[in-house]
Amino acid sequence: MDTMLGFMRDIQIAMQAIRCATGAARVNVSILGNREPHLHAHLIPRFPDNEQFPDCSPWNDLRPKGKLGRDEVEAVKAKILECILRVETRKSVIEARKKTSSPEPAALMNRDLVISNDLMSS
Repeated sequence: MDTMLGFMRDIQIAMQAIRCATGAARVNVSILGNREPHLHAHLIPRFPDNEQFPDCSPWNDLRPKGKLGRDEVEAVKAKILECILRVETRKSVIEARKKTSSPEPAALMNRDLVISNDLMSS
């Protein structure tokens, strides 16, 4: 149960960071488990003002899908990581204010940010 709670917490942090980094109005979360045997989630930033059918699944979006160049991927990745640190720092400050004693600083996430190769052009 703790593993699942930690996973959901990580998803919430990642969603906030993706919104911060991209300006997305919302982030769709999908946990399917159809093909990959390991636990993972798909986080899809959504921009309703730029979508023909903003209330539909992102998989039903008929617009052509382009791939990001390696430099673009690295820039987005860096911005998301920067935003994760901001989210974690903000949460640490809030938690510290709630406690009466001086708390240990919260450990920052030490996880690799994986961006699917499907997004990168060769």
